[in-house]
Amino acid sequence: MAIHIKILLDKARESDDETAVKIYRQILNEEPTNDEAHFNIGLIYKRQRDWKRSLYHNQQSAKYDPSFQGAWWNIGIAATMLKEWRIARRAWNHFGLKYEDSDAEITGQIGLTPVRLDPEGRAEVIWCKRIDPARAQIENVPTIESGHHYDDIVLHDGAPNGFRKLQGREVPVFDEIEVIKKSDYLTFDIRIESINPAETAAFEKICQGYAVECENWTMNVGRVCKACSEGRPHERHDHKLEPPKGIFRFGLAAKNRQQVEQVLETWVMKTGNKQIEIVDLG
Repeated sequence: MAIHIKILLDKARESDDETAVKIYRQILNEEPTNDEAHFNIGLIYKRQRDWKRSLYHNQQSAKYDPSFQGAWWNIGIAATMLKEWRIARRAWNHFGLKYEDSDAEITGQIGLTPVRLDPEGRAEVIWCKRIDPARAQIENVPTIESGHHYDDIVLHDGAPNGFRKLQGREVPVFDEIEVIKKSDYLTFDIRIESINPAETAAFEKICQGYAVECENWTMNVGRVCKACSEGRPHERHDHKLEPPKGIFRFGLAAKNRQQVEQVLETWVMKTGNKQIEIVDLG
């Protein structure tokens, strides 16, 4: 690599996106096969959600360096957003998957993964069902503050940013890039007084009977420090939210308020406990 090309690459890395793009284009005018310049300009377009340009430059990067895994991953992400399923399939196959060569949308599941929703904001980590290496469907009921809903489909990045435990083994946390498809579920914040931990299972079972997803926010939502969230959480840094004594908070996901009201009516009928607060959060 010519010394002045290396100097330009270093300068571009230290520049804002607009200046960096100009520098990378200057490099590519002199050296069209420079895979690093193609990858970095593709990365900028990825951040800007300019998926066509991101796809093109990552494809060029992979063309000139077929072993560059980062370029192949970003090809898969951009192709997914452009619904270029044949290209996405080929990209994912570079990571050991066995997708057939087809224009059909990738469907199915490839396991569970934790995804950090809104990584630049509240950064809530929640479990999701992976559809493919770049898309996941929210499996739990996110908190209201996350701005997400049960069953939303999100696009996520491929670089691990922390770890969580699943059945005794560590799995990587991926950062959300954007919401691809909003679900038609609504979220309801339910608070029940005078309920003990053993009774929460009965409440969750009633929810199941009415096809309402239930997340025990009191027991399942915890706070961790930033270092642990983006690394490996330690027990002393992992704390459940402490509710007022005797109050349990549940996040319910339902298609309409009537389903939730049926759950609560059944709960009152079976337990006589009317100390319930319901917040319709849409």
